[in-house]
Formats: sequence, structure tokens, C-alpha cells
Amino acid sequence: MEWGDFVHMVRVSEQASAHDSKAYRRSVAAFAALGYAWVFGCLVVATGLVAWLVPQLLHGRFRFGLVWGLIAALGLLWASLRALWVRFDTPQGVPLTAQEAPALFEALERIRKKVHGPPIHAVYLDDEFNASISQKPRWGLLGGAVNTLTIGLPLLMALDRQRLLAVLTHEYGHLRGDHGRFAAWIYRTRLSWLRLHESMRHDENIASAATQAFLNWYFPRFAAKTFALARQDEYEADRIAGRLLGADVATAALVEIEVKGAWLQQ
Repeated sequence: MEWGDFVHMVRVSEQASAHDSKAYRRSVAAFAALGYAWVFGCLVVATGLVAWLVPQLLHGRFRFGLVWGLIAALGLLWASLRALWVRFDTPQGVPLTAQEAPALFEALERIRKKVHGPPIHAVYLDDEFNASISQKPRWGLLGGAVNTLTIGLPLLMALDRQRLLAVLTHEYGHLRGDHGRFAAWIYRTRLSWLRLHESMRHDENIASAATQAFLNWYFPRFAAKTFALARQDEYEADRIAGRLLGADVATAALVEIEVKGAWLQQ
């Protein structure tokens, strides 16, 4: 996909989102379903071919065409299973527990109740001037989510309590409510497609070539189509942080992060 086509598709998606948000979300869900349909369709075709070819070969009908067909079917079956079950690396950093940082975990629980968000499964401390809550697919494209909060020690040392809570509320705001769950599902799906694309980039068998061809067409369009959704979700997270901590505190936290982050980079 050319860069100009990608930018054009992003702008079309933004216009569709501004014109009719619900219709835009339905179109995103439909395009996401197309990817699932492709994976499950390949899985069904590969399973059917294997189920038909194996008895043919076992009953003495040994032909090179059948053997090559079985090899291709097994390759397609393996590629489909890889698409459904994408593995992710463990987050970097030092894991924190409630016993080590009780005040932090108490604050997270209060935020979770106020925004009606899901639980945080793990908290990590790293050396970045940042904080983020990430959702990793528990079972690849099959669903499930593991929510991980990563907080940088420099950020903890730089912000006062209220501004830090505003940052954490902003991050937790990405997971709230029905819209948050939908956006989080799209995010996890996009992450799974990206990881699958990277893992199969150097595969050279026939089945992987077919998978790569689909991913080369599908993934850039999926990323462009969901760009406006990600931006909407960011604005909503800002509104939640402002509502719970106050607009002045949330704004001050964002400004302080930008200013001190730029200073640290220099």
C-alpha cells in the first residue's frame, strides 16, 4: 500500500467517524471480522484437505500430486494456527506487587472502580519517563486480554501525587466502558496482526506466501481504518482524566510531561 493511499484512507476514516461515529465503528468491526473470516476460512479449508488427502494416501493411492497437496494443506493449517495463537514477549522492567507499593495499588483500585475498568494483572517499573497500560491478547486472535501497567521511575519522581493520578487515570481511561472495550479489542487485534506479519516475514513456503500476501493487503488498510478510532479513544481518555482529577490538574500533568520529557531527551 502506497503512503499516499494510506493517508487518504486515514482521512476518509476520520471524516466517517466525525459524520456518524456509530456507523464508523460498525464498519471497523466488519473489517476486523473480515480478517477473522480469512483465518477461520483457511483453517476449515486446510483441515478439509488434510482429512481428504490422508485417507487417499493411506489406501495406496500414492501420487506426487496428492503428496504435494498434503504438504501444502499442512502448511496452510500451520499458518492458520499461528494466526490464531500469537505469542507475545514478557514486558520489560521490574515487577511490582501490592506488598511493595500498597499506596499505588490502592490508587489503581480506586481509579478502576470510578472508570468501571477491568483489573490490572501486572505492574512493572522501568527507567522510562512514561506510563502506559497495555493490553496483550491472551490467546492471540481468539480473544482474552492481559492488562499490564508500566510506570517509569523518572516519572514517579517527577510528578506530584495528583498529577501522577491524572496520568494513571488517563491510561486507565483507554479500557473503560463499552467503547473502551471495543477500542481495546481492535487494539489487540491490530497487535496480533502486526506480530503475525513480523513473525512470518522470512517464511518462504507456499502457505506462508499466501498468508503474507493477505497480510500485505489487509494490515495497512486495517491500521488506516482504525486510526480515527485510536484518536477518539485518546480524546475520551483525556476527558475521563479531566473529569476525575480536574481539567487543570490533567492539563498541568500533560504539560509537565512534555516539558520535562523534552529536557530529559536533551
